[in-house]
Amino acid sequence: MEKGKSIDFSIDKDLAEKFHLALTLNKETSKDVITRFMKQYVAESFSKASKEYHSDLKSTSTVPNINDVNLQNEGKDRKSKSSSSTKITNEMIETSYNIAKKVYFGQLSRQEGKLAISNATGMNPGSAQDYITDFLSMMDGKEYQRVMSNYGTTYFLENIRKDFGERAFQKAIEATEKHIKYYNALGYGRLKAKEEIVERFKQSIN
Repeated sequence: MEKGKSIDFSIDKDLAEKFHLALTLNKETSKDVITRFMKQYVAESFSKASKEYHSDLKSTSTVPNINDVNLQNEGKDRKSKSSSSTKITNEMIETSYNIAKKVYFGQLSRQEGKLAISNATGMNPGSAQDYITDFLSMMDGKEYQRVMSNYGTTYFLENIRKDFGERAFQKAIEATEKHIKYYNALGYGRLKAKEEIVERFKQSIN
């Protein structure tokens, strides 16, 4: 498509009416919403293409000699024992957000999403499940009980705002406040850093 060229297409009348109603409820413009979903589609398409490319590279790589594998078994066993306590990296969090969105849109089940995160990043499946659950709770404005890292909290809130708009963002803030209240009541100490994160985001709301 040439730069600046418009896109012309038709959609089902019933869907169009529901779309305009949703725009009114969320106080958004069709341009903003369509642009947001186009950016999401482009990002996911490039991500998928990249993963398929790397997968092809792996499939054509040299198969290791069985003797080499045996020599490495001891080291692998040690690594597997600590896999459940693998540090959650920023990359894992960012991937979990993108896959949690697919679960939210019904493109993946929770089980499929959990395995997709784990397979793509090496994140422990239990932690992957927690991040999906936390995201879905944020979108509904409901309390979530599994602890998310400070980076994860910030990343999820920022991107929910960017991808879903102010109304969804405020629900995510409410869910995080409920989580903080729940955790603080357990007697393990206060989540002061998360309280500061929430306060900073609340101050940015007009």
